[in-house]
Amino acid sequence: MRFRHIHLKNLFSYRDTRIDLEGAVPGRNIALISGRNGYGKTSFINAVKLLFVGPNKDMCSAVQQGSELRPKQYVLGVGEDWMGIFNRVARAAGERDAFVAITWDEPIGEVEAVRSWRIERDGYQERLQIDLRADASRHLEGDEAQQFLNERLPEEYLPFFFFDGEQILRLAEVNRAHSSRHIERLLNISHVETLVDQLAQVSKGWRKEAMPGAARAELAKLEKDQTHIEAMLFAADETIEVLAMERRDLERLVREEDTYLEGRRVANLAQNEAHLSGERKRLIKQVEHEQSWLAETLPVTAPLLLNPALVRRTMEELKKLLDSEAGVQADALREVLASLPQDLFDRPPFPQPRLTDGQTRFYKGRLDLLLRAFIPALEDLGDGLLHLDRSEARELRTLLGHFALSDEERRGQGERLKSISRSKRSLAEVEDRLENLSTLPAEEREEYRRRRAANDERRQRIGAIDVELRQAEKQRNDQRNAIESKEKEIRSQEEQVTLSAQAERRLRLAQEARELFIAYKEELKRRKRGAVEDAVNRRFKELMTSHDLINRIQVDDHFGIHYLDRDGKLIALGNLSAGMKQLAVTALFWALMEVSGKDVPLIVDTPLARIDRQHQDNLLRRYYPQVAEQVIVLPTDAELDREKYALIEPHLYREYRLDNPTGVDTRLEEAPMYGVLGTVANG
Repeated sequence: MRFRHIHLKNLFSYRDTRIDLEGAVPGRNIALISGRNGYGKTSFINAVKLLFVGPNKDMCSAVQQGSELRPKQYVLGVGEDWMGIFNRVARAAGERDAFVAITWDEPIGEVEAVRSWRIERDGYQERLQIDLRADASRHLEGDEAQQFLNERLPEEYLPFFFFDGEQILRLAEVNRAHSSRHIERLLNISHVETLVDQLAQVSKGWRKEAMPGAARAELAKLEKDQTHIEAMLFAADETIEVLAMERRDLERLVREEDTYLEGRRVANLAQNEAHLSGERKRLIKQVEHEQSWLAETLPVTAPLLLNPALVRRTMEELKKLLDSEAGVQADALREVLASLPQDLFDRPPFPQPRLTDGQTRFYKGRLDLLLRAFIPALEDLGDGLLHLDRSEARELRTLLGHFALSDEERRGQGERLKSISRSKRSLAEVEDRLENLSTLPAEEREEYRRRRAANDERRQRIGAIDVELRQAEKQRNDQRNAIESKEKEIRSQEEQVTLSAQAERRLRLAQEARELFIAYKEELKRRKRGAVEDAVNRRFKELMTSHDLINRIQVDDHFGIHYLDRDGKLIALGNLSAGMKQLAVTALFWALMEVSGKDVPLIVDTPLARIDRQHQDNLLRRYYPQVAEQVIVLPTDAELDREKYALIEPHLYREYRLDNPTGVDTRLEEAPMYGVLGTVANG
């Protein structure tokens, strides 16, 4: 297969571009399409992929990390995250058609394939057409055309022929089992597995035909049950896929809305920040000043000042206490007790003979005890709530009397507290306005609230989906277990039937043939693996010339690669640089193309990736000139400077330069990247 022409119309950044790729010959097999980042190199590779497989799973998964778009979303776009495959300028101008057309040569003659898309009211219409120019009567469309492409370049081949050099390591390491299946098909091994599966199906049919009627009916019933369970399993898988896709879409919408809402809040703040921030600072300062002033001036007796009803009630209780008869009697007895002992014993005339000091103290104490017995207890001084000493009660009444008459001071302090409260409320309002868009016009506030509520509903739906997913996954597991159980019943039923000698012979031959092909596949795989291992080591030594840390690359049964040192010991991947591993994987791809014998053009974006200078030179001198009969390389000027260009220039047969300063209209100029080689050398 040699590409002759590629025509891109309204696809990605290409409005209407025709690329002539004729002229590749041994020794001059490289077409160079150079341009700055964002000028259309990745779009070129994606357009070629679209022609052969359409918007497949890998392409739909590559747009947004962690999320897979549906084909309709990939083609038409999903908001601002992905604009779709249609050129934005063309779509804005009302154009509704886009296509990619490739013409190539192959043994049957010239072939032209066109995959086109037309935007319609409810989506889009995709069409695939193939014309075999050597046979004017052969025109293929739809599934027949896709089958024709699958025979030339199956979907599994794409990662090995059209890729980004910077992602080559990830292409080889991600999903090793997935890569193994692709490699087996590339090396013509998987068709044997298909034959083995077909033999198993044929054997099953023969066994069923040879069974007696009743046994065959029972087996048919079991198989019908199995089909029903498989249908339920398929439905569960489909439900899980639909729910997972809905969840991804909702998460994307939630992220988009969060970005909008946050952006709207920020936009509002930008309009009001100066005024509101100044007002906030003023209010904070005012509250601090008022609180400081109040703390310094408000007396410790503030609770009494601010509770006049409590003061009045206390005054009433004190009056009850001081005006009671028991209280008056107690006061009189205390006055007598305070003066009588002194008047009786310390003033003349004194008795003869005079009492001693000890006798005086004795009689004073005795008199004090006798008189105090007549003073009522505090709880008996009145029938009020307070039980105080009357002297304390009089002092308390004097103190409270001031607060009972301080209405003016009370009003003043109350106003100061109200002022502080008002200032705090104003401050809270300003801070709320800064936070929740309260300064927006009413209609904008309503739009903001509506979208925020809708986003909250999406989050609730995500939670509900998680519950449904758990239920669906449980159902799927139950169906899988049921299928395993039913398969055991079917095998048991098959084993219970005694077949005729002729049927036994036919089944035995089918089983022997199946085992033969299984062994053949393993032997074929072993030989292919050996051929790939020899080729990858030979090619790696051509590419890796700086040191010999890796003595040999081992290819395992799943076509994974392992690195061995001179002693045959495995080298830990952590000891290898990313560039070294990338060269090894490049050598693996080269080996696979060599062993498979596939004649397909190689298209590489970022051809030198992160490899060091010396090994970049090896790629330019040895890899690209030999790896395929037609190679299309898409570098930037930073990646392929003048010196590197001089290395690859002898192998170039076409050169184009991309120009796309607007990002939406890529144009090609057929011209050398740096002028003629002599100019490069002199420069």
